[in-house]
Amino acid sequence: MAISKKSSLGIAKETTAYTAMATVSQYLPTKSIVKGGWKPEYLNEERGDRNANYGVVLTTRQGDGDPKGPWYNDTSGYWLYGFMGTDTVTQPDATHVPTVYKHTLTFADTPPTFTLFKSYDAVVHQMPGSVVEKVVLKFSAEGKVLECDATVKGIYPTVFGGTYTPTFSTVKPIPGYAPTIVLTNGASSDITEWTLTIEQKVTPWFGAGGSPDLIRWDFGERKATLEFTARFDVPANVFDVWRLGNTDVCHITFQGALIANSGGSGTPPNTNYYQVLDINIGTISYDQIEPKLDKDNVTLTAKATVIPTSGAIFTSYIQNTLAAYT
Repeated sequence: MAISKKSSLGIAKETTAYTAMATVSQYLPTKSIVKGGWKPEYLNEERGDRNANYGVVLTTRQGDGDPKGPWYNDTSGYWLYGFMGTDTVTQPDATHVPTVYKHTLTFADTPPTFTLFKSYDAVVHQMPGSVVEKVVLKFSAEGKVLECDATVKGIYPTVFGGTYTPTFSTVKPIPGYAPTIVLTNGASSDITEWTLTIEQKVTPWFGAGGSPDLIRWDFGERKATLEFTARFDVPANVFDVWRLGNTDVCHITFQGALIANSGGSGTPPNTNYYQVLDINIGTISYDQIEPKLDKDNVTLTAKATVIPTSGAIFTSYIQNTLAAYT
């Protein structure tokens, strides 16, 4: 018997791209399906009768996955790092808070590849050459937490015969009321729901060489869109920016649990270090803003397109206790 609640997902950054890792680096608290599929070529030539599909030839194959659920500020960072591509790790005070690491993420033309390990309780599959095609970050301030949905593609999954022992960190999700938001007109508490969608074109390259599996991924254009719900009764903060044809900014900082205090001898002393996800979008252009008549008040729904600033659709960092995304 395979028990669905005993399923789990592991990940490891590949040392050599498209070559499966032998061990799991981190186990991710998420819900996911990892699967593979062949592309069939059905035979339907004229054969003297009316039947179609006389036979089938299996051609190329690949895999995909859809991890989704709350954002855990340590392990969920794999999806954002996998999309952006470069992680520069520093320690704000290695002597006094040695467990605190700051991951400054920047965009790379060729992002990293991962091996995903998916346990369906009865059997574990591994999907090497996995890349992140899409990430959706979203929250609702009332009664929700920050969530992260990802779309992943990889080489066709196969059965994993190595050691697989799921263990998970104690980090908890960040409540939806927690983020601080800065728009063009300054700090704002007007937004109640917020969704950032980032996606990039990812195309497999299949080359003749005796294998049905892809050889590499080719990365095309990337883009980001933003949607949110805000108060309508403070028009200067959002509505008037759109009405006057101006662009906006959106700097959002999610602060989670306290990691450590640097103490009296810290640099600087007595500094609190928290779990943090910071996303700074330099330019957004509103596509549409519509008033919405809710049950008791009037809100507005905004849809915007992110305009790259100096070649980057945003800047980001994650502060946590993970030394590296390996």
